[in-house]
Amino acid sequence: VFYFPEFRPDMDFDNLIGISAPMMLSIIFFGTMCLVATQSIVGDLPLKILLTKPVYRFEVVVGKISAYSILAVFQVMISLLLIKSFNIPMYGLFIDLFMVCFLCCLSGITMGVLFSSIANSRLAAAQFFLFGFMIMMIITMLVRYPFVLPFLPLEQMQAAYINLAY
Repeated sequence: VFYFPEFRPDMDFDNLIGISAPMMLSIIFFGTMCLVATQSIVGDLPLKILLTKPVYRFEVVVGKISAYSILAVFQVMISLLLIKSFNIPMYGLFIDLFMVCFLCCLSGITMGVLFSSIANSRLAAAQFFLFGFMIMMIITMLVRYPFVLPFLPLEQMQAAYINLAY
């Protein structure tokens, strides 16, 4: 049994969203971007035609990551504006919170592109995502193994959001 005491000042939250915002945002950002990116390479028929041309695979992966990063910017902006509209306290700078959330999305995108590049079919890519995401959720929420937690994006996003926003 591991016990990790931490000091949290008593905060007056008006609703449940304020308490669950760090966990909810990390799961939403990482999960949605990883799930969307798992279908990026394996299900793209024009990409298979493009790979027969003299294009490096590294260029294709960077192109996919940058395209999904644009989508992540919009997702983070909308989510943070919704958090602000629900009067959830955010005491840190908006750009700092934006960067933390964007980095969580970027880790989900890169893991999704990895799953998509090693899978042979769309079903296999979705199964890779489901297995990886569920293992990460179990370790982050239930097991809390202290030597693995610093390497998980869900835990890093939650800790950074709590430190910056609250």
